[in-house]
Amino acid sequence: MKNLTSATIEIITSCNFKCPHCYLDNKTSAGLRVNEWKIVISKLMLKGCRKLIITGGEPLLYKDFISLYTFIHQQGLEISLFTNASLMTEKHFELFGKYPPSSVSVSIYGKNNRELISFAKNKRANLDRIMSNIVRLEQLGITIYKGLTLCKSISVSSSDLTFFSENKIEINTYLIPSLNYQNNLNERLEPNEIVRIENELAMKRIIKSDNLAMDNLDYFKKCSGGYSSLFVDQFGRASICAVYRKKQCNIIDGNINDVWAELNSISEQLHKIYYGSKCGQCVLNATCRNCPAYMVLEHGEYKNKYLCDLASARMNYN
Repeated sequence: MKNLTSATIEIITSCNFKCPHCYLDNKTSAGLRVNEWKIVISKLMLKGCRKLIITGGEPLLYKDFISLYTFIHQQGLEISLFTNASLMTEKHFELFGKYPPSSVSVSIYGKNNRELISFAKNKRANLDRIMSNIVRLEQLGITIYKGLTLCKSISVSSSDLTFFSENKIEINTYLIPSLNYQNNLNERLEPNEIVRIENELAMKRIIKSDNLAMDNLDYFKKCSGGYSSLFVDQFGRASICAVYRKKQCNIIDGNINDVWAELNSISEQLHKIYYGSKCGQCVLNATCRNCPAYMVLEHGEYKNKYLCDLASARMNYN
């Protein structure tokens, strides 16, 4: 059994944006108190965890964010923060100046305030402020990653793609289905449109036809869930990743050794199912954004062939 090296903690699921493509359905401020999170983090460190990814919802909405963040940093943990960067105040900049995260990942939705307000369904959304906050973070020496998940509510003309490229906004073309199976699939782009965009942005993936063995470390660089990483939701329930939550363990009351062993077992079982499935044996499995969790979500719950069609479109693109 490998040591745990990193974990993602979803400290809150509520958000000040209401993006139509979001995979989170039950958005709430309910969840663990800061002292309970400290227990979770201390347990994670006992298994060797040295990196924490803080996410939400919008994590800055967590009422004790500054206290929790300070505790995490004082434990010597490397921190990566995922945020929309719209709620940052002077207190946050002071915090990040004193205890800098290794990186901050910011979601960018739109090229101007009008587009962002329309997409996020928040009249107070302000892209200029977000970009200004990003500049201030960069001035603190913090590494910034800007990202965008494409969907039908985001304009994707050639000029739009030029804007995203020039502003070093990384494009993600795969829209994750909502976890509770509410319908956000109407926001997905058609496979041929995705492939056109990928090629226009010089994002064409390297194609490999060989399957990867269970013990191939190159594979686990892509999928480390239950192998060297785990995910904890806002109620302290641990799973192998944010997508596969069908089997969860109570990390607050449970023994961390037992929790990690159970997650490792879940991951191994899921991978065995994957490699014995049509997905695992498909000659196109390296051209779709495929992993065991996505396989279950796409084919087990939605029973659709979206990733299959996307893989075929990538292979057949001229």
